Amino acid sequence: YRRSVSLLQGLSVVVAAVGMYFICINEGFSINKGDLYTLICAFCFAAQIIAIENIIKNLDGVRLSLIQFMTCTVVNGVLMFIFETPSMSNIIAGWAPIAYAGIMSSGVAYTLQIVGQKHVSSLVACMLMSLESAFALVSGWLILGQAMSSREIFGCALVFAAITLAQLPEEILGLKKR
Repeated sequence: YRRSVSLLQGLSVVVAAVGMYFICINEGFSINKGDLYTLICAFCFAAQIIAIENIIKNLDGVRLSLIQFMTCTVVNGVLMFIFETPSMSNIIAGWAPIAYAGIMSSGVAYTLQIVGQKHVSSLVACMLMSLESAFALVSGWLILGQAMSSREIFGCALVFAAITLAQLPEEILGLKKR
């Protein structure tokens, strides 16, 4: 949409990208298939955040979220029958994780994201969403007892620093506001 970003915001994006590098890419600089899918998803999600920023001004966020979920339900329902072999017994057996993912992880989280985007720019929203990887890593360490390397800890610190930096007024750092 040809919106300019400030020097500070541009720097923040670079710092966040470096932090994500330390979190996601291993020492051998290899990217596995799952990382590639995640990268593609990140681009799609960034496009969705930018689109939301432009349409939320004229719509009710909860209504927009409901339309989005109805659309996703139909599209994913069709794709489920194309790429999977669903059985009612498996669906019944997995009802709790399915309900949690649909209601909490998707319904509540995305609705709050859409409503919250009325108050921040799409750049800041994208950076805040990049915290998902850092929180997943820290949660795995705290809850599941997974080990975190110093490289991953450094990556988390960079992502947190970038998000803080992106929200600072440029005058604080002696930069001239455009």
